[in-house]
Amino acid sequence: MSLVAVLVMALITALLSGSAAFEVTNWHLTHVSKSQLASATFMFLHLDTKVSCAAAASATPWCLLFTHKSGICGLYDVELDGLPLTPPLPTDISAYSSKCHVPCSVPYTVLPGIGCVYLSESKNTWLEARNHCLRTGGDLLIPRTYTALRDYLAQTTRDNVWVGVKERMWVDGRTVKPEEWGPNDPDGPLRYCARMLFINGVYGLADMECSESNRFMCRLCQ
Repeated sequence: MSLVAVLVMALITALLSGSAAFEVTNWHLTHVSKSQLASATFMFLHLDTKVSCAAAASATPWCLLFTHKSGICGLYDVELDGLPLTPPLPTDISAYSSKCHVPCSVPYTVLPGIGCVYLSESKNTWLEARNHCLRTGGDLLIPRTYTALRDYLAQTTRDNVWVGVKERMWVDGRTVKPEEWGPNDPDGPLRYCARMLFINGVYGLADMECSESNRFMCRLCQ
């Protein structure tokens, strides 16, 4: 078996088990030119989802940037800032960088233990919510400290709030921990997304059909 095949098998095993012994990296939307990738160290993997690609990138020590298109995950050692201020050229490639230097500014605000975040007033489907977050340079929330998020929401609202969980995984590739779920959750199909639900005096994750509409929370520079 080749070295690449061994690595792929190890990554798949770690992803499926949810107990990979590596630190998950926070990835930030960016764009990169083909010339910037031309001299890079790289590796391609066949991975169906962007979440799996992000987890593979996190498990690769030299990887600083990844791309994902049509089931092909590209890992590169190219160091870029997340969310460049210049608009992309037609030939640029969408990518995710391990760096981000975007200032925390309106409508975002810094919340201790959670990060630079924005809680919407509008209600949207999970995909609409995520696209809104991405357009503002962030992504659906992955809290730095789960208990801080739970406590903040309990003091702020009683509404359902979409966060960055789909198919029982955070959008950075980490499996949701059992203690992060609310009572009797998850109880729906694997395809469901998750929102923060207030029940029995406390917030917890609860799965739900992704096409339902809820308020949502973005975080800048996960």
